[in-house]
Amino acid sequence: MIRALRNSLFVAWRYLAYHRARSAVLVVALAIIVFVPVFLDAVAKQSQRQLTARADATPLLLGASGSALDLGWDAAAVNRLRASSSSADTR
Repeated sequence: MIRALRNSLFVAWRYLAYHRARSAVLVVALAIIVFVPVFLDAVAKQSQRQLTARADATPLLLGASGSALDLGWDAAAVNRLRASSSSADTR
């Protein structure tokens, strides 16, 4: 069993040594296959954090200030609304 494994490793090593360029391209392709999804996931999470922070900092106003249609919400009302909607999402 150990001898068969040793022979397999020897053949694999000789293949890699003989086909250096092909092996390098294969290693680079495998690295890209692993790196791209991990990188895109990290970028998406960072973008989500930034956009959520920006949304939290943006006041929600509709209508002219002081008019009958003034629907300005204070931060506490917005937070209560978000808390109630997020608790409904988790159910």
